Amino acid sequence: MKKAFTLIELILVIVILAIVAGMTLNLVFVIYKNYVQSESISRVGSQADIILDQISKRLEYRIRSSDIARNSSDNSILNLNDSGLNSSYNILEFIPYSYEAFDLGVYSGIVDMDNSNTTNGSIETPGSNLDTSLFDQISPRNKNKELAMIFRGVNYNVDSSFGYTGANVDFAKVKVKDLTHFNHDRSFVGKQMSEQYYLAHTAYAIVVTPNESTRPGESVANKDFDLTLYYDYRPWLGERYDKGSSTVLARHVSMFKFKEENGMVFLKLCLRDNQKQRSSLSQSGFDFNVCRTKAVF
Repeated sequence: MKKAFTLIELILVIVILAIVAGMTLNLVFVIYKNYVQSESISRVGSQADIILDQISKRLEYRIRSSDIARNSSDNSILNLNDSGLNSSYNILEFIPYSYEAFDLGVYSGIVDMDNSNTTNGSIETPGSNLDTSLFDQISPRNKNKELAMIFRGVNYNVDSSFGYTGANVDFAKVKVKDLTHFNHDRSFVGKQMSEQYYLAHTAYAIVVTPNESTRPGESVANKDFDLTLYYDYRPWLGERYDKGSSTVLARHVSMFKFKEENGMVFLKLCLRDNQKQRSSLSQSGFDFNVCRTKAVF
């Protein structure tokens, strides 16, 4: 006859099985967490790369002297390469030239400085085929309003030349007169110009805005933001970015930073994985944030 298990032996077996089961569950959790982390990094990282590419494409067409950082609290501005730039300057703003119109041959970017039209209060631009319908199409909010003609080689002051903080501008505000020349406003009389110019119909502002999903009293680390692009506004006409049209570039943003060094704009974007099935892991201290960086010349 076999001897029965004693109570102590049964307890030992149960304890050993419990330890093995606990180790197995912990191993399964670690494997699952690693899988989720890898999948999140891949998926959210791809989203961040796409968004940075969209921003970069717009920055590639920026007029170099026009890019600024704006403080949303007091509306102050700084150059992107200013040593005083910090996290309170949370808006990236710049004026791109109208590359669509240039590529289609609508304007040539050349001024005939010796033409009588140019010397008598308007601007002759040979090789152009000025068509207002294109600008009305790409900037519908500003039909029949002045475009910006910004000249290459002119030393503009970001604080006072572009209309970011006041009414003064140092370039020409122009309207099409005929196929090859513009009329400019009287405020440009006596100001500096050159033989080459950029034409602009809008400015861009990239702004981090609070997301409605953020709960009141939530810690800064857990706050959720949107990254919003504002467009179709004209600082040289006294228009602010928040009066323009807007579109959301990204949701669940935890960080957006930028700076300029040696003519290169460096961007950093961090996105939070907001899928609900991840919430139990996030509450256990596992933060699903993925960051990407990009440099734009």
